[in-house]
Amino acid sequence: MSRGMFKFRSCLGPVAFLLYFIAGLFSIRTMTEASTDQISPKTFKVFVYGTLKRNLPNHELLLDKVRGKATFIGEGHTVDKFPLVVASKYHIPCLLFCRNVGNQVKGELYEVDEDMLLNLDKLEEHPHFYERVVEPVQIYNDKNSTESKTIDAWIYFIKKMNAQLLEEPYLTDYQNADPDKKYTASSDESTLDDLLQPSG
Repeated sequence: MSRGMFKFRSCLGPVAFLLYFIAGLFSIRTMTEASTDQISPKTFKVFVYGTLKRNLPNHELLLDKVRGKATFIGEGHTVDKFPLVVASKYHIPCLLFCRNVGNQVKGELYEVDEDMLLNLDKLEEHPHFYERVVEPVQIYNDKNSTESKTIDAWIYFIKKMNAQLLEEPYLTDYQNADPDKKYTASSDESTLDDLLQPSG
């Protein structure tokens, strides 16, 4: 203990010094907790409408804890209308960035960490194929509830689109149920033009 601290203690008296010491410990604890809060992992809200939904082909990515963390929040739909179509010979669900065309699209909201977001970007080939855009979504507390809340979330859209895709049927709730248009993973040789053709 420094010479200055001895002098300060003698001026305060034993009781006052003890109170001062406790106050100092409390301040250090508060600063430590604040520092811990600042370095806590950052999370993001992501709304999925296609093959990443539960029971669909790419949902396993959201379950893979090695690639990051994803927590299901609830089901809901986009606040605005967008055209959801199935594209290319691989039958890929694509949400086209054309506001007020199509339907309010149903999907699922997840909270993900940074690692999972990076892996989702890799799957969706953001920003070269799909592009992430923040949009409001309406989320229901549970399936039987009429109560809902609006949350801003990342959604993967197709912006660089083939205009012919707007002639495809617009979906509200993608389920990969059409036996003639079952989703298959695209090959590495596929070009952007290949993936943005009508499904036929």
